[in-house]
Amino acid sequence: MTNLNNTKQLDESNNIQIDKILELNKVIYKNIADMKNLIYSMEQIIDENKTFIINNCNHKWLIDHTIMSERTIYSCAICNSETYNPKL
Repeated sequence: MTNLNNTKQLDESNNIQIDKILELNKVIYKNIADMKNLIYSMEQIIDENKTFIINNCNHKWLIDHTIMSERTIYSCAICNSETYNPKL
């Protein structure tokens, strides 16, 4: 009978631990979801900032005349944006 009682107590103890672990996992997954939302929001802000910078920069294009072609990429020395066809 003692063995049966000990087994029952172990089962109850394990169930309590399992419940705590499951609750902890829920909290962790919610934190992960919150972090993903925060990262997405931060990426949106970065994209908006980049667009603003590109649209409002007085570009100073770096052009290497030795390799000019329609596929040449020109870089702005000020904002680091790139283009194939700068408006010179």
